[in-house]
Amino acid sequence: MNFYTSDLHFGHSNVIGFDHRPFADRIEMEQVLIHLWNGRVQKDDDIWIIGDFCFRADKDPTYYLKKLKGRKHLIVGNHDGVILKDEKALSYFESVDKMTHIQDHGEQIVMCHFPIADWNQMHHGSWLIYGHIHNRKDDTFEFMRKRERALNAGCMINNYAPASFRELKENNRRYLEAYEKQRKDSKFRMLIALDEERMVRDGLNVSEKWAEINEMLIDLPKMKQPERGVFVTESSGIRSWFMHLLEDKPWFMKYVASWKIDDGNLKDDVIEGMRAVGIQCSYE
Repeated sequence: MNFYTSDLHFGHSNVIGFDHRPFADRIEMEQVLIHLWNGRVQKDDDIWIIGDFCFRADKDPTYYLKKLKGRKHLIVGNHDGVILKDEKALSYFESVDKMTHIQDHGEQIVMCHFPIADWNQMHHGSWLIYGHIHNRKDDTFEFMRKRERALNAGCMINNYAPASFRELKENNRRYLEAYEKQRKDSKFRMLIALDEERMVRDGLNVSEKWAEINEMLIDLPKMKQPERGVFVTESSGIRSWFMHLLEDKPWFMKYVASWKIDDGNLKDDVIEGMRAVGIQCSYE
């Protein structure tokens, strides 16, 4: 039987915070991952690791590999260099590829660590199984979720356990349904303050600059007619809009005084990005 998983990140403490994994620390995470793996995979099963098996671990990859059952196959990810340089670790794998194609219960499957826009036999019913993006809700996720036959093998999408092809389809379906529901229910309220006195001193027309921002915001999903400095919309699309704002309105960074948000769902997706470019951004 074939099982699939990706982005386990054995040895990586920070991934717990990145993915919001439900573990107290790295040791607990590793114990649970090994327990769930061995509870499903038997010695004659094929387990396809779609990249990023371990990262920044203080132990060799073999420490983990020898504890795990099954005939292991590695689809190389961006954090698997330590395995590729370790002959002993490589000996635990039946195959190592950057991309491969198999059949599973009559289904044609392409595997690649990275999400890709097109793959072999895509228009003839084949499936893509990928990883890399974890559970991020970024532009890549928005693109891939529209690919009906593309499945995220990330362990955090699949209950931290290797999944069969059928389970992978079901887990992805549930994950996307939950996302759609959250997106429909989620409203996003921004309060932006500009340093209008400074703008006037610098000879800018404040009303015209507000109109420029309002015009950009109208394209966001279900955008209510904005008041001056107060914007209400759905959460989706905010990150892309924010990046376009910085690119198209370079004056904005000079005059923005503060940016407050009352939707906690955007903490990781938007807030940190704003702070990284120097905007004083906070929650209401």
